[in-house]
Amino acid sequence: MAGSVRRRSPPPTTARQYRVMQFLLYCLLPVGPLAILDGVHNSQRDRPSLKWPSVPGVVMQSQFHYNNNPHFIVAYRYTVNGLVYTGSCARLWDPDLARGGRTAQAFVAAHPVRSTVDVYYNPDHPENAVLFPGADEFGNQYFIWSGVILCVLVPFAVFRSRPFFAKRIADAQAAEATRAALRALH
Repeated sequence: MAGSVRRRSPPPTTARQYRVMQFLLYCLLPVGPLAILDGVHNSQRDRPSLKWPSVPGVVMQSQFHYNNNPHFIVAYRYTVNGLVYTGSCARLWDPDLARGGRTAQAFVAAHPVRSTVDVYYNPDHPENAVLFPGADEFGNQYFIWSGVILCVLVPFAVFRSRPFFAKRIADAQAAEATRAALRALH
């Protein structure tokens, strides 16, 4: 019969470790407002592209690879006010359609090299163009609502955890003092 293996108990949590946990909880306070700001900013940045004018363009490169991650490569040429531009941005919020594997595959199937495509360009900066205008409405709403939820939950958790951490820190300090006194006796 094999001998039993005694497992060592984990070392007790120190007061410093509790303070670090409390500090990390406080560090979560700005996450909610930052998520809201990011969602609002991205919406305001990308929505105007829905009003951009379009011109016909010619696809110069259109490929979709799926190794570990979907990878979409597109290049197109378009003309605005007699000047020729090239672009490679599919959408403002997802330039290489990394999040849209099916969208990328469908685009490649429908738009081989030398086919025409509508190119939406910024009238103030015609070198900025996309094939799919608009914002990531779902993603932006997700960030905004997640931020709102975090703005409620994190301050609540910080407020409610203060007595918890105060007690744990005091207990850990007392245990550390006891251990130090015992070491001093030996």
